[in-house]
Amino acid sequence: MSELVRSHTDLGPDDVAWLQLLQADWQIIADLSFADLVLWLPDREGSGFWAVGQMRPTTGPTSYVDDVVGTFVPRGRRPLLDAAYAEQRLVREGDPEWRDDVPVRVESIPVRREGRVIAVVTRNTNLLGVRTPSRL
Repeated sequence: MSELVRSHTDLGPDDVAWLQLLQADWQIIADLSFADLVLWLPDREGSGFWAVGQMRPTTGPTSYVDDVVGTFVPRGRRPLLDAAYAEQRLVREGDPEWRDDVPVRVESIPVRREGRVIAVVTRNTNLLGVRTPSRL
């Protein structure tokens, strides 16, 4: 993550430390939500977002066939990602995205530090493997 941050963002060391704290708990979050998590950082030019972290659930099927770390997404390509960053709110509206014939529900969650959004986490749930609710 450090190399991608240095190369493509304006985040400082304290921001990176904040994001590393988030990633320390990421496997349990992915497992409990039965979803892939991707950490997106805004490009320093404001032209899009860089994927700097990814976690797959061990409790369900993945939403991504390939790793996305190091991927750049220009603004406008993923409206939920853009909206979460710009509007500073959780965004989960819209129809599922289709990836390799798999419907995926995407939720975009802003990551805040000191009153500003420094990143966005997307929660990507493979709808073919949705679990039946239970007492657990």
